Amino acid sequence: VALGGENMLRFGTLLPVPSHPVGPPTTADAYYNHPFGIFWTSAFFVAIFGHHDWVCRLPAVLISALTVPLLGALGRALWSPFAGAVAATAFVLTPIALAFSTMNSLEVAVIFGTLLASYAYVRFRQTYRRRFAVLAVFALVYAANSDWAAFVFAAGLFALGFARALAPTAQFGRIDLRRSLALLGAGALLVAAVGVA
Repeated sequence: VALGGENMLRFGTLLPVPSHPVGPPTTADAYYNHPFGIFWTSAFFVAIFGHHDWVCRLPAVLISALTVPLLGALGRALWSPFAGAVAATAFVLTPIALAFSTMNSLEVAVIFGTLLASYAYVRFRQTYRRRFAVLAVFALVYAANSDWAAFVFAAGLFALGFARALAPTAQFGRIDLRRSLALLGAGALLVAAVGVA
């Protein structure tokens, strides 16, 4: 992943080339099995910090470290501070989370992106503040640029979000329909654009 990011900078391309080409790479040299977001993240970190071994793992370490307080905030927003503490602790003590915490791979980015989208969407529904709407859309686009699994998450979020927005208020309570539909519409449009790209 880091090599693909470095080659983006080296050859001035948006396509990841995870090998050592003899000359300028062609589209046949690029990696197309997953979205390019993790490669772009690596290119960003290489551009800032340069060519070092530790730069290969830095994005995953930072994202994994940010996942813990994010889980705490999501649990707190949904239920209580105690639930947030339990969620964060459970994540930290899960062996696979520890194993992946230094691997700059798509799983780490998808977990972070979907959790950030969940947190932002919950806070948006609680406050209807624009910053949470923007954060939710950004997080969904980030997750979708990381792996295909994020599209399944986004589809579920959009389906449930649209169903809730159109549900009768007598049974489910009031909702800011205009803001909710704007968030869901913008998110669906941008995630679909990522999928098409």
